[in-house]
Amino acid sequence: MTPVHQIGSEKADIISKFIVNDILQIVNRLTGRRSIQMNLNYSRFGNIMLHLQIKRGSPPMSAPKWERLNFDKYGFSLDATSYVPSQGSPGIDMKLTINPLSEIESISNLEHLLLDTIRHEIEHIQTADGQDQSIKKTHQSSYKYFLLSDEIPAALAGLRLLAKNRGTDLSTEIDNYLQPFIDSRFMTDSEASRVKLTWLSHA
Repeated sequence: MTPVHQIGSEKADIISKFIVNDILQIVNRLTGRRSIQMNLNYSRFGNIMLHLQIKRGSPPMSAPKWERLNFDKYGFSLDATSYVPSQGSPGIDMKLTINPLSEIESISNLEHLLLDTIRHEIEHIQTADGQDQSIKKTHQSSYKYFLLSDEIPAALAGLRLLAKNRGTDLSTEIDNYLQPFIDSRFMTDSEASRVKLTWLSHA
């Protein structure tokens, strides 16, 4: 078994598609279930663990404003974090909230954004030693979070795969990704432009 940090970009894309296919199968197979919790182990792919929580309903009031905007626009919201323990398997914690009233229409968008999210988190797992966590916490409420040394490659990895899957280009997908943060006033237009230019300079 190849350790996750030794897996190349092309194989990481394949792993992401495999995991997303599993998530979509679970969503489709358990249509109507209000709450689903599952732990999936990908022993063939660096022993990654996926801790999946699916809820049909509305996002919690504590959800960031940009997540609620995405829920209203796409019919779902996603929240995911990755972890790499000193011992044991790396993993991804994912919370998916689906609007049951628009679930059928939202599935195609769900596939695309799941690809972006999973690929983003796999990149984080691969570069887990690259960023001081205290620095990340300091910038979590600022656009500067997106300029951190580990956020740039993770964002690019996810958005490249998303653009390839949608048949669009990276610049377009960066704009789409940043727009909810502008609409929710997490960042200004000029700050979003700085983030975009920085990401493209690393692409």
